[in-house]
Amino acid sequence: MAVFLNFEIHSQSNEAYIEQVGYGNTAEIFQEKHTSDNFIYLSQIGDLNKAVLSQQASVGLGQNTLELYQIGLSNMLIASQIGFGNYSSVTQSGNDNFYELTLTGNYNDLTALQSGSGNTIIQELSGSSYKIDIKQLGNENSIIHIDSYSSILQMSIIQSGTGARLMLVNGLYPK
Repeated sequence: MAVFLNFEIHSQSNEAYIEQVGYGNTAEIFQEKHTSDNFIYLSQIGDLNKAVLSQQASVGLGQNTLELYQIGLSNMLIASQIGFGNYSSVTQSGNDNFYELTLTGNYNDLTALQSGSGNTIIQELSGSSYKIDIKQLGNENSIIHIDSYSSILQMSIIQSGTGARLMLVNGLYPK
C-alpha cells in the first residue's frame, strides 16, 4: 500500500486526522493559525484519490473545520479555508469526481455531496455567515458556484441526472 502524506502545520493547536485505505492515495495538508484552531478530518477509501487541503485562521474566535470523505477511484479534492469559524463537509463517492473549494470569510457552514462518476463542483466563496448545501447525483454533471458578499446567505442546490450543467454567480464583482 503506497500512501503519501505531506504535512505543514504551524502552531501546536492545529489537528489533522487522516485515514487512507487503498493504493496510491495522497494527501497534502497546510494549516496555520493566528489566534484560532484548525481541524481536518480526511478519509480516503479506494485507490488513487488525492486531497490538497489548506486552512488559515485569521484573528478572531472559532476554529475552522474541514471534514472530507472520498470513496472510490481517482477522486480529487482541493479545499482552502481562510478566516475563522468556518465548517465545511465534503463527500465524494464514485470515480473520477473533482471538487474544489476556495472559501474566504467567517462563520460559514458548507455541505457538499457528489455521488456518481465524472462529476465536478467548483466553489469560490467570499463572505460570512453563508449556509450552503449542495448535492450532485449522477454522472458527468458540473456545478460552478461563485459568490462574493451577496445577500443570499442560505442556499440549497440539488442536481441529478447525466450531463447536467449549472453555473451560479452572485455578489459584488469589479467590472
